[in-house]
Amino acid sequence: KKSSVCTMLEQVDEEAHEGDQSPFHGIPDSGDAKNVGLNKGTAITDPALNIKQPRDLKQLRVFSGYSSFDMEMKAKKAEWNWDKRSRAATTVMLMSIFAIMGTILRIFIAQLFGEECKNPGTVGWLKASQPLCVTAEGEATFEGGIIFADFPANILGCFIMGMMQTTDILGYPKQYPVPWLSKDHIFQSWDIWHLAIRTGFCGSLTTFSAWNSEMVIMLFGTGSSNNSSRALRALFGYSIGLETAVGSFNLGKNVASALFAWFNPDMRVEKESIKEKKARGIYINMSLPDFERRFLAELNMYEYEEYLDPTIIQSLLEWRVSTEQNRRFGDPLLPLLTDVEHETLVLKNELDGETRRAADNAGWDLRALDCWVNETNVRLIDGPKSPPETTNIFPIFFTFMMLYILLITGLIYVDANDAYSITWRTMWYASLFAPLGAIVRWQWSSYNGKLSGSFSWFPMGTYLANVVGCIVSIVMIGLEFRYAKVGDVSGFWLSGTLRAIKIGFSGCLTTVSTFVSEITVFLSGPRPFHRHIYVLITLGTTFLLSLAAYALCVMGLLDVDEES
Repeated sequence: KKSSVCTMLEQVDEEAHEGDQSPFHGIPDSGDAKNVGLNKGTAITDPALNIKQPRDLKQLRVFSGYSSFDMEMKAKKAEWNWDKRSRAATTVMLMSIFAIMGTILRIFIAQLFGEECKNPGTVGWLKASQPLCVTAEGEATFEGGIIFADFPANILGCFIMGMMQTTDILGYPKQYPVPWLSKDHIFQSWDIWHLAIRTGFCGSLTTFSAWNSEMVIMLFGTGSSNNSSRALRALFGYSIGLETAVGSFNLGKNVASALFAWFNPDMRVEKESIKEKKARGIYINMSLPDFERRFLAELNMYEYEEYLDPTIIQSLLEWRVSTEQNRRFGDPLLPLLTDVEHETLVLKNELDGETRRAADNAGWDLRALDCWVNETNVRLIDGPKSPPETTNIFPIFFTFMMLYILLITGLIYVDANDAYSITWRTMWYASLFAPLGAIVRWQWSSYNGKLSGSFSWFPMGTYLANVVGCIVSIVMIGLEFRYAKVGDVSGFWLSGTLRAIKIGFSGCLTTVSTFVSEITVFLSGPRPFHRHIYVLITLGTTFLLSLAAYALCVMGLLDVDEES
């Protein structure tokens, strides 16, 4: 027995088509054309469905999942349980905390793989014979210089960034932000923490500016006995830095995908089923809610079947049968079908007149679709809700303030001039500049994809952050080299400030993890050659501009050294 909503929709449909032989334009009632144009009142049955008998309507629970698009819309509309200003402040403070953590870890790793060779004892417990000697601090005197000081940190940061890719990027049908956890884990809803880890921690742990600056220094050969250029090593340094970062990022993605399949076997089975369907040319709309996505593609329904009453599933089944022949790649009506289902099933909007006429002409059972949408809206009891409040601003604020107090205290309290003290003071000092660089990069990311024309795909925000950060970094290195040559270095504060801006601000403004993430997206997209264009433009621009800036700072000093 059909519900009042479906009955009312049928009455409206009959009135609209009164006097016609069929509710569709030019489609006979026999249903000979593409299995559509079904007679009214004729029930469609599918023996593959194992549907239980109707239950009491009071116990009826209709599942209507939400897609990633719904989550983005809710986030933009700020449908949360707390004030938008508190959310913004918490985001900034949490990102600052993770940026400081990423910067400290990056500096510490750089000490293990570089500075200890130049100044033994700067790390304290590490013996000078253990570390790998690499390029550092404006000099190219160390062997193996193509392995730059922040090379290990970039590899680690890219691996973590790969681990933090959303599940839809890993090929799963639904988007979950943390792939190495169960899909029902509470941490999946902590979106501010996800942003802080990706943008704050990974973006600050990896640095594009130090990588680029050290390759420019090698090209100049500053610090060597004869100021000879090491251009070939610099070229290999760019190649090794890029390829190892991409490889580490992909390794992180593979590990995350394996963990998600382990924790969520149903999603793994659905992923394999989707691959099989696509191999047969069947298109699956990933933006649809869970139930509709699985049902329309005839996938395994898992736990959602028991939540549906047969009188309701009848409508969606009629819609599936009427559109079945158009759910294939290359079908001219597939874009229209995708738009219709996204508008009605995802956005819950009414179709405009032109779209309805086009769908009607295609022979699709819009009455069944309208019936399904209205039934799920009317009878929805336990539907999706916005993620609960999981982040309190007060502990974050307390942690943020305590961290800054500790950094400032350490910077002022440790005032000795030995190498060990200077190393740790520089670390604290640089960490104070880290949040500014990370937040500026985060804000500039809004410019990604904002170019018009043929370069609308270009991530302008990331590119701008890397270019500006590289210029600032190489200028700080050049100034430090100049002051050291002329003997105009008075105490810690001059050189310490230059290094803090270079390591803290520029190191966090630039990023390798996001750069590599964008490269892999282009590679798997419809135009993979965008990857090569993006890499060439970024590496070429940062290298040439940094080369010119560094030349202005040190060229005169190199001439003086050669004459002497």
